[in-house]
Amino acid sequence: MVIKKRKSNEQDGMTDDPAFDRWVSRQLHKAYDEVLAEEVPPALLEVLERWTADEAASYEKAAPAEKKRPRRS
Repeated sequence: MVIKKRKSNEQDGMTDDPAFDRWVSRQLHKAYDEVLAEEVPPALLEVLERWTADEAASYEKAAPAEKKRPRRS
């Protein structure tokens, strides 16, 4: 049986008080769950869509050059 040595509390970000750790976790969820539930602003979506399209186009341009290379066996 292999027993892994537990990281120190300082390394894993945990305290010696599990109740406090749960409280911190709940507070973080309260703060960030609201942000995650918000809609993405249209301007940001437009930037992401444009970036994704540009990225896809750059791969399409690179693909034919890769296909022309002879494969080594």
